[in-house]
Amino acid sequence: SVEVLESLARQYPSVKICRNPINQGFMGTVNRGVDLAQGQFVCLPGADDEIMPGLFEKSLRLLAEYPQAGASAAICRMFDMASGLSYNFGVAISSQPCYLPPQKIVELARQGRLLIFASTMLWRRDALLKAGKYHVPLRWHCDWFAMFALAFRHGLCFIPEVMGEFRLDPSSVSNRGKSKLEVQLEVLRYALDLLDRPE
Repeated sequence: SVEVLESLARQYPSVKICRNPINQGFMGTVNRGVDLAQGQFVCLPGADDEIMPGLFEKSLRLLAEYPQAGASAAICRMFDMASGLSYNFGVAISSQPCYLPPQKIVELARQGRLLIFASTMLWRRDALLKAGKYHVPLRWHCDWFAMFALAFRHGLCFIPEVMGEFRLDPSSVSNRGKSKLEVQLEVLRYALDLLDRPE
């Protein structure tokens, strides 16, 4: 991976490589990347996520029109590696590109229609920093907690097109973690503790 990145950095001066002195894991590395980022927006896909052409152009256009939004999201294709089946996540949110204010986010959540996924998100960096970035103790739930915090605080732009793919792997860290009931309960208790804090 480092060789590939170094090759890209030689071709594109905007690419900067910042290696961790020690392995900080996915969440620690994401948080360090958000701290080091200099742009107004960040995109935080996982290593096995795929971003479709047009995601940045369409997201940035909507975010420029709605500067109050905390992020932009789109429909995400979920691919189950065990079965080979796929389905689209988020199709019931809106049929048109739009901004969803916080009150609409609440309404969608109550209807069970707030199906957004981090794989297709472009986050407003300052809003993510205020939300506390990825709370490491939330482990495999840290991305959804952050994206819901931004959505409920600032609203969210939405693109009703498949703009990314997430691969559901039975051996992933999140699936292995969720199968351990005590660990899962510990993580969810921490989420409830965060929700109870004034900030």
